[in-house]
Amino acid sequence: FANEFDYVVAELIREAGGAGTLRVFTDGVYVDGEITRTSIDYPVNIAINDFPQANSGEKSKFGTLIQADDKQLMMQPINKADPDATQPNIQANRDLVIINGTEWKILALKEINPSGVNTILFDMHLRR
Repeated sequence: FANEFDYVVAELIREAGGAGTLRVFTDGVYVDGEITRTSIDYPVNIAINDFPQANSGEKSKFGTLIQADDKQLMMQPINKADPDATQPNIQANRDLVIINGTEWKILALKEINPSGVNTILFDMHLRR
């Protein structure tokens, strides 16, 4: 059953999406009064959409105000595109998605995981 979901997500992104980069930051290390954060970049398969104009300025399903230039991003889990890869812990308001050289902050993140053990898709609210 889960493989069917994975297949549908892979096909959707293959036909309507493209490639991007997920930048995951560490929490940081405190040294001599400064916090130093490092990051790791991961290649990801994504499909990006505009939020419908009717939702602009209204509360979305994530409980976050949507602005006119915000985007909705669907991302295939990294370990689905590359079975040898480990899925990193993605955090909203910390990590970024880079699309065509533009950095987008992840404001909200929803993990689509109907079985509870097999994430099939990440649904994200992005803002520049």
